[in-house]
Amino acid sequence: MSLKGSAACEGRCGRVRVDLLTVAEVAERLKKHPKTIYRMVWNGTLAWVNVAESGSRAQVRFRETDLCGYVDARLVAPRQRA
Repeated sequence: MSLKGSAACEGRCGRVRVDLLTVAEVAERLKKHPKTIYRMVWNGTLAWVNVAESGSRAQVRFRETDLCGYVDARLVAPRQRA
C-alpha cells in the first residue's frame, strides 16, 4: 500500500512510517525559494531521499528529522554577558 507523501521503512525498531516532505513544503518552512532548496540538495547542505524508481530522474523528498537536523545545526546561541 502506498500513501502519498509517506513511506514505510525497516529500522532497528521494526517497521516505521516516515512522512516525507516535498521541495515546495521545505521551501515554505524555511522561507526560501524552491531553487535554493535544490541548490542545497546538489551541494550536499541538506540531506534528501530519492523516491524515484531505479534508472529514473531523481524525485527529491525530505525526512522531517533531516530538516530538523539542518535547522538545529544552524542554531546560534545567545552570547553570555560578562
